[in-house]
Amino acid sequence: MGSPCWGSFIRCYRESYFFSLYASSIGIAFFLVQIALELRPALPEEVRQTVQASYTSTTLNNVDCEAALNQLALLMQDDRLYADADLSLPRLSDKLGLSTHQLSELINTRLGKGFSRYLRERRVDAAKAMLCAEPSASVLSVGLGVGFTSQSNFYEAFREIEGMTPGQYRKLQAGRNEKVD
Repeated sequence: MGSPCWGSFIRCYRESYFFSLYASSIGIAFFLVQIALELRPALPEEVRQTVQASYTSTTLNNVDCEAALNQLALLMQDDRLYADADLSLPRLSDKLGLSTHQLSELINTRLGKGFSRYLRERRVDAAKAMLCAEPSASVLSVGLGVGFTSQSNFYEAFREIEGMTPGQYRKLQAGRNEKVD
């Protein structure tokens, strides 16, 4: 009865319909943001002030922030805490003698990023060094060695931070080293 062409046509029509609906909703959202900005040009500044006000009642009054940041850097660099796949904000705050709220605020306000981003960046930095220092090591072993729990997590974080995959980074660095020699 039904020919395969009709099924394919209907499936293609349905997919294009949902794509059109998706694209239209993105356009509508963009249009609404533009209208909001036209009606309230000070909106971005209001949002920025609201974010800054979120830390007006600081938990860092009795904390030597510079010493805590130095201790954090030492724990990451010397003790390689980033390589612990189970490292969490509570465990790290215990090692620093801070509450989780204090450590979170310290990282957010002084380093301008959240704990997860900070940890991913430390791991990617360590991975970059290992990729160059150990050219025979597999990319997966490098990722696991610096604390990532899977290859997909490693690739995703590396691409987000460096804009390329770990393998591409290794090839790029190997090419640069050959030109220097």
